[in-house]
Amino acid sequence: MSEFRPYPYQEKVGDLLLSGQNVILQAPTGAGKTAAALLPFLHARKNLEANCFPRKCIYSVPMRVLANQFVAEYNKIITRYGWQQELDVTIQTGDRPEDPQLEGDLIFTTIDQTLSNFLCIPFALGNGRANINAGAIAASYLVFDEFHLYDPKTALPTTLQILKMLKGVTPFLLMTATFSTSMLTKLAAELDAIIVPENETERAAMQAIPSQNKTRTYRFENELLTDKAVLTQHPENGRSIAICNTVQRAQDLLEATRNNASPGIEVKLLHSRFYQDDRKAKEDWLRREFGKDKKAYKVKSAILIATQVIEVGLDITCDALHTELAPANAVLQRAGRCARYEGEAGKVFIYELPLDKKGEPNYLPYRDHGQKELCELTRQAFGNETRNGHTLNFMDEQSILSEVHGLADAALLQKVQDNRLYHRQMMETAMGYQERGLARELIRDVSSRNVIVHPDPKAEVDEQSPWRLESFSLFTGSVYGAFNQLNELAEEIGHDDWVMMRLNRYESEEEWGGREISYAWKPVYEQSFLEDTLMVAIHPHLASYDEERGLCIGVPGKTDWAVKERQKKPKLDGGPYTYQQETYQEHIAGLYQAYSYPFYDRTTQRKSVKRQALRDELAYALTKTEQRLGLPTGVLD
Repeated sequence: MSEFRPYPYQEKVGDLLLSGQNVILQAPTGAGKTAAALLPFLHARKNLEANCFPRKCIYSVPMRVLANQFVAEYNKIITRYGWQQELDVTIQTGDRPEDPQLEGDLIFTTIDQTLSNFLCIPFALGNGRANINAGAIAASYLVFDEFHLYDPKTALPTTLQILKMLKGVTPFLLMTATFSTSMLTKLAAELDAIIVPENETERAAMQAIPSQNKTRTYRFENELLTDKAVLTQHPENGRSIAICNTVQRAQDLLEATRNNASPGIEVKLLHSRFYQDDRKAKEDWLRREFGKDKKAYKVKSAILIATQVIEVGLDITCDALHTELAPANAVLQRAGRCARYEGEAGKVFIYELPLDKKGEPNYLPYRDHGQKELCELTRQAFGNETRNGHTLNFMDEQSILSEVHGLADAALLQKVQDNRLYHRQMMETAMGYQERGLARELIRDVSSRNVIVHPDPKAEVDEQSPWRLESFSLFTGSVYGAFNQLNELAEEIGHDDWVMMRLNRYESEEEWGGREISYAWKPVYEQSFLEDTLMVAIHPHLASYDEERGLCIGVPGKTDWAVKERQKKPKLDGGPYTYQQETYQEHIAGLYQAYSYPFYDRTTQRKSVKRQALRDELAYALTKTEQRLGLPTGVLD
């Protein structure tokens, strides 16, 4: 054991979990939430019997990029904690399907993967092995990080229903930084969980930990976010971040800022419309130039222009953060990238929104589901003379969240409660009949379209495997708006070829009873043609791309530029398979051996991995199930 000493709130989280309580943790950025989640798991693995706490942890996050980052965070934690035993730490995401059967000891994954596994419609496995992962979920310690970002119509209610179903069997920890007090209180009552911190004294103690020894001043500006505003407030040899609500405005701000920045200031842009390699290069640059280790900086002065993609996941800091008006929880998420570390001081500037063609504020993408009203309340909360221009601490920020989001959060939870029976029925249908089509209603309602750029998708793109192409993901509303914009541009520049194409999928029955699937590209002549399409192609005359700005829709490009092919992913099953004949007695003996004793798994694509005995992996869940059902101790074993 090293000299590392957990903070009081981290110790409380651990004590509650190890005593059988479930926990909802609300803590500010940089307070060590990841350590709070993992320390009880590490302690139990090192010091407790297998039936005292689960031997497997599944750590769910809302975005793929977070899963990658938390592996590095885990390595830091075990170094501080003095951990000696090496765990099998894996990642299971769409981009990195390393652990499709959830066999690792500590698995970082996305909430989409976790929910699909429990519902027996796993994204990474076929129906033949679908129920295996449901068992892995039920037998694990479950951590749900940044759960305020889960889709309130799909993933959030499904997660809550799962936790109710597993009550008393599977311990869980929910973590957030930006839920209102009323939301936390009702969630705790709904799930029979304990909120940490529980009272003002504990909140004050959390605020007093060394990592929170920093100041962040907020100012609401009655003007638009411009390059002049960013450059005026940019500190000499410092770091600034400016966040726009739309990609187009971020691209425009990049051009203006670059044109007017002094020599020696490096300006970069990050949003969702970059090819994967280009985005990774930008994120690597960002982690280095805006990270905690200032000795690693290679440029004296830097400005990042970005969109919502940096609200979570990137462990970075800056001296000045500029953001367009958004709901308070989004503003505070963004503010978490300013003065993030101990001893820092930063300023957060919040700006008005540009006007649309009707002369009204352009709230996109915060226009629907009451978000427009939340923006108005946010303007009032930060523009209040008691806050505007003042330094706000964690408790002040929580006050703003409750003020802005309290009623909306209450309405959201009431809607979840009203629909719980219907939602539960859909979940049971998915689990019982492996209805994969229900993923849209239970996990994520994908309100986006995959977009490629190609001069002739009919002739050049293999219509039998369109998914080998690397696409950009655009909100459906953005695709609809692009259709009108591109048609206007085509008329302006005299482009008389097609503007957009849509990809259609066809199924036909074969004589032998199977189904043949084929694809075809069809021109789009009106917006309604874009409904329910799988993929959209844009003519390269009407769009451009470069590694600095990303995809620019409505900016004429070269005829010969086209979409890249995706990097090939490793095969999920790790094949090829070999078979060895054995007697039934030998088969049962082998299964018993794997159940009772640790063993080396040489079927993985990685090196040979030591697996814990399945008896130990299941011990806690079996013990709790016996208690819940009133069965004799040990009977399930």
